[in-house]
Amino acid sequence: MPSSFSTALSGLRGSASAVDVIANNLANMNTIAYKTSAAQFSDLIYQQVGQNRSGVPFQIGLGTAPISVIRQFDQGTIQNTSGLLDTAVQGAGFFILKRGDAVLYTRAGNFQLNAGGQLITGFSDRVQGWVQDAATGVLNTSLPVTDIIIPVGKALAPRATNLTRIGLNLNANSLLGDKFSTPLQIFDTLGAAHILTFSFTKAAVGWDLEVRIPGAEVGTANPTESVLSGAPVNITFDSNGVLVNPGVPPPIPPPYNVTIDSSAFTFVNGAAPLNISWSLLDPQGVPTITQFAQASAVSSSSQNGTASAQLTTVSIADGGNLVGIFSDGQTQVLARLALATFISPLTLAAVGSNAFIVSSASGTAAVGTPDTGGRGSVVGASLEFSNVDIAKEFTSLMTAQRGFQANSRVITTADELNQEAINLKR
Repeated sequence: MPSSFSTALSGLRGSASAVDVIANNLANMNTIAYKTSAAQFSDLIYQQVGQNRSGVPFQIGLGTAPISVIRQFDQGTIQNTSGLLDTAVQGAGFFILKRGDAVLYTRAGNFQLNAGGQLITGFSDRVQGWVQDAATGVLNTSLPVTDIIIPVGKALAPRATNLTRIGLNLNANSLLGDKFSTPLQIFDTLGAAHILTFSFTKAAVGWDLEVRIPGAEVGTANPTESVLSGAPVNITFDSNGVLVNPGVPPPIPPPYNVTIDSSAFTFVNGAAPLNISWSLLDPQGVPTITQFAQASAVSSSSQNGTASAQLTTVSIADGGNLVGIFSDGQTQVLARLALATFISPLTLAAVGSNAFIVSSASGTAAVGTPDTGGRGSVVGASLEFSNVDIAKEFTSLMTAQRGFQANSRVITTADELNQEAINLKR
């Protein structure tokens, strides 16, 4: 009789452990990137109470015991959050964290920046990856991972304009002396903006081209000053309205560009002289100026200079890149997240705060960039939610409850049998 008590008690303990695991799963069903756990049990050693005539032993088991709690790393649902620093792993990888000197791993990508520009979790663990070198602007992912620190207040140096393009049509029905002008903003070496005026005057053959800058900006008393080399430059079109190489005579081979050169003047703000190539072809080599029987009009314009710009926003993009958005709309990759994989992720040890540490059975971390080595991809502006299946958990909960009730009944029955046995001597 006593063995039935201990056997049923082991069943009670096993069912209670299962309920504990299920309760933890249900408690974390809304925890970001939580991975559900499942309790696993085994039967205990058997006692032999006899054997039959063929020598087959009669064995009675002594109950059950939990052998492990297995964490199930099935992919959770990835949902868009629109959070600039929210990110999720689609695949087997883990984000890498530092807590003091300890290295942790997590699937939860709800990150934030602290006052020092450091990318951290909600528990102040430091997110690891690679950071752009401030001197060279290079992001080298072959180096060891380090804390990701975004240079708050970072400014981009200005870039002087050295190439312009303008797409336009000049009216083929224009009369001799008719003019058409269009302005274009360019930037000097200090990032200051200047307005160049591009003027076209109908000539006996083709059009005469001129580019002028306000005289006050280059220290002269004249309203404007010409900055076009060889001005005026004559451009002509064939009978189909297609541009013929400018210049008289046309240079060979035809470059289809003219030069804007301010070296004859000194910018009053101290900027260096500009030497700008004005290309009359688009990147595919197609002329951007035509002469058709339509109104003269500009269809497009561009230049490659920029003013100084301040970092305004940081976001995590698909692929794990931390992208800085500057005040002039430019973007720049400032850092990249690192991912780690393990031979046996099921055996990682949970330490709370949505984090894990390496155990003796999990193997060491294989660190690399997203989308390599089976680490999976990183999805920006999204979070991975818990993989707890509430219907499955409730089913398991009812099973554990029935098991507890059944083992309780066994103890009650065993107690009644003991009482009957005791009463036999009366």
